[in-house]
Amino acid sequence: MRTGLHGRPGWVMNVDEQTLRRRRDVRWFLWPYRVIVSLVAALCYLQPILAGQFLSGTYSSLLAHQNTAAVIDMLLILAIPIALIITVWGRRSWWPVVFVVGLLGLTSTQNSLGFGRILTLHIPLGVAIIMAATAVAVWAWRAPPGADA
Repeated sequence: MRTGLHGRPGWVMNVDEQTLRRRRDVRWFLWPYRVIVSLVAALCYLQPILAGQFLSGTYSSLLAHQNTAAVIDMLLILAIPIALIITVWGRRSWWPVVFVVGLLGLTSTQNSLGFGRILTLHIPLGVAIIMAATAVAVWAWRAPPGADA
């Protein structure tokens, strides 16, 4: 009797190593990832506007600034399992996971600095987060579905 992969009979599993290594289609998961990181980038651009309104005397904008930060964190937490599916199940590189977890770490630090009123670090880190979120969103839309960039 002919044996196939892993010593099983060939008629049970006629799959070679090359087929097992082939990447799975994750296009359905790329779209939610792209939408989420784009929303994160857009909300990051809203943050300095809300902070500026607060500094101009519209004190209710501080609550909106805080709530927007919470929504950004929630979206990033939602993006982690999607990025893991793209990476692990789709057999892609780890960049989507690294990007999202890195942004979540930056925004968590940003939240702590904001609540502590440490504006000397809060403002420059906010600029860095906007740049990073923009870069992640651009990467997500420019990377082809089979990319390992």
